[in-house]
Amino acid sequence: MSDCLSCAIGDSLSAFARGLDRGDAEAVVALFTPDAVYDNGRSRLAGQAELERWIRERGAAGERTTRHMWSSLQLTPSTDDPDVVAATSTWVCYAANAPAPVDAVKVWSVADFEDVFRRDGDRWLVAERRIRTLFRDPSVAPPK
Repeated sequence: MSDCLSCAIGDSLSAFARGLDRGDAEAVVALFTPDAVYDNGRSRLAGQAELERWIRERGAAGERTTRHMWSSLQLTPSTDDPDVVAATSTWVCYAANAPAPVDAVKVWSVADFEDVFRRDGDRWLVAERRIRTLFRDPSVAPPK
């Protein structure tokens, strides 16, 4: 992990993308505080246990190949607490309800992530994540 704040937050965002794309619930949950709130617009989860259950159910719902990518990171440190920082980023998710390799690439969604990170020792963990979807292609929606 890097000493620079934007590098540390960027590392966390990238680890989230990799973990979600690989269905690695443990890796994803480790990026969140125990009391984290995760709201993707379809599901609102509270705490690591709910987040882990959602990721595992997501993986069991059917074959799905995804790649999440982020950009446009902007950080706003809290003026009240040096251990809290707000982060906004833009995400694109490529998806197919089929195993890789997939012959046709489609964008499932483009969204803004509004996060609140809290320092835990030398790590920055997500305490709150709100996902605001801007564009979505229902033809590559996740299986139910």
